[in-house]
Amino acid sequence: MAKDLSRSCPICEGLQEYKDFAETRNVRELLVGLTHEIGNNLQAIRSELDLLTLSGALPEQSSKTVIRGVQQIRKLTGEIAEYLSPPPLQLTSEDLALVLAEVIRVSERELAEHGIQLTVLLREPLPRLCLDWQFRSALKRVIEFSCALLPQGGQLQIEAGLHWVEHDRYVELKLINASPTQLNVEGNDVFRPFLKVNDCRVGLSMAVARQVLRRHFGKIAFRQEHRNRGVFSILIKVPAENKGPQASI
Repeated sequence: MAKDLSRSCPICEGLQEYKDFAETRNVRELLVGLTHEIGNNLQAIRSELDLLTLSGALPEQSSKTVIRGVQQIRKLTGEIAEYLSPPPLQLTSEDLALVLAEVIRVSERELAEHGIQLTVLLREPLPRLCLDWQFRSALKRVIEFSCALLPQGGQLQIEAGLHWVEHDRYVELKLINASPTQLNVEGNDVFRPFLKVNDCRVGLSMAVARQVLRRHFGKIAFRQEHRNRGVFSILIKVPAENKGPQASI
C-alpha cells in the first residue's frame, strides 16, 4: 500500500507551507494593487464631480473622464474575479486558423487606431485543438497589449506553425511586436499585475492571460530580441489523438 509521504516528510511539509505562503502573498499583493487602482479611478471621478458641484455643469471632457473611470473599475473587478475564481472550461475541437481569424477581426479596429500594421503568416496546415472562449479572451488580451507596447504605431506579425518539444507536438503562435523606436518594457515585467506601459495601465490583463494559457492550454513567454522588437510565444499542446495536421480553411 502506498504511503502518503506528504504527511510525514518534513521537506514536503516545508515545501507545502512555502507554497501556501507564496499563494497567500500573491493574493495579498493583488488585492493591494487592486485597491490602489480603484482608489486612483475613484479620485479622478470625484475630482470631476467636484467640478460639477462648483460650476453646475459637467464639460464633455469631464464626462468622458467619469465614464472612463467607471469602465476601468468595472474592468478591474471583472479581472480580479476571473483571476481568483476562473470559470469552468467549455472545450470543443476547433480549427485554430478560424479562431485566430475571429480574434483578429475583433481586434483590427483598435490596432488600426494605434497605427499598428498587422500581418498573419500560417507556416503550415494546423491540427484541430480543444479550445473555448477563454482562449479567445487570453489571445485578445495579448494582442491588446501590443497597443500599449507600440504607442507610436509599428508592426505586429502573428505567425503560427508546429513546434516539437522532445516527443510532444505543439502549435506555436508567435506575436512579434516591432516598434519604430524602442520597447519601454522589461521582459520580466510583462506579466506583472497592474503594470504601467507607456502611460497605459494594463491592470491584470496579462496576468489573467498567462494564467488561462498555462492552466488550460499550454505556455506563454515573452522575450525582447532587440531594443525595438519583442516576441510573445504561445505553445499549445496538440492532443495525442491528433495523428496528423488537417488543412485549415
